Amino acid sequence: MAPEVAEAWRVWLERLERGPVTLLGRVAPHRGLHERSLMAGALELADGAIARGPTAVPMSGLPPSRMPSVAAGAGERLDLTLASIRRVRALIKVMKGEQRRVIVVGAGNDDISATLAGDGAQVIACAEDVMKLAFAPRTAVLAHPHVGSGRLRAVMGVLRRRFPDGDLVLMDTRDPELLAREKAIDQSARSLSRLVVLGDAALDVSVVSIFEAARWAGVEAHIATTPAEALALSGPQAGLACGLFTPAEEAAACHEGMG
Repeated sequence: MAPEVAEAWRVWLERLERGPVTLLGRVAPHRGLHERSLMAGALELADGAIARGPTAVPMSGLPPSRMPSVAAGAGERLDLTLASIRRVRALIKVMKGEQRRVIVVGAGNDDISATLAGDGAQVIACAEDVMKLAFAPRTAVLAHPHVGSGRLRAVMGVLRRRFPDGDLVLMDTRDPELLAREKAIDQSARSLSRLVVLGDAALDVSVVSIFEAARWAGVEAHIATTPAEALALSGPQAGLACGLFTPAEEAAACHEGMG
């Protein structure tokens, strides 16, 4: 887990010890963490239902347009939105205030991207998305906190070629923890036979970003959803990397099993 994820998870579990709380969305982009939340006493809100009692905003955040209805006097609301996501959301607001079109380079189909799109940003993930954009005289380009360096460079290159006369401002708003993991992969690439990336790739963008970083570095890479899958994919001189939302105990089990 990234430090900010671990802290939010700690706060969340401590709150659940005091009684049930209704989640206003998936607690984090990791199915295991969400299932553990429900087992610890968290409540899910049915579509169209009105939340009553204490509520919690998930780590991925929720824009006002997607905030479920909450009964008057419902009480406490715990906001678990990660600081890295709050930063991007604040910059979206600032850039829109400067009359700039706001583009976020991300994945487009994950919870965090949905939050940023709900704040008024256009989320793009590839060159094909860039080709669908109309010209805008002033554009601010922000990064999804967990998008990889290779994808960000590639999309920015296409943007600059497509709009050579546009005023493009790039703000690298990625999580430093992801950048540190990419750097570690670059530094250890020559000593690795392969890299196993542990995490929920269907929901956690950082898992795919770490996988892509390994491929950019010339390392054979595989994604594993569970520790058992990770151990089955390991081998001599294999390395292990984890998504930013992968539980610490799962990572520890893999490290122990891989020696």
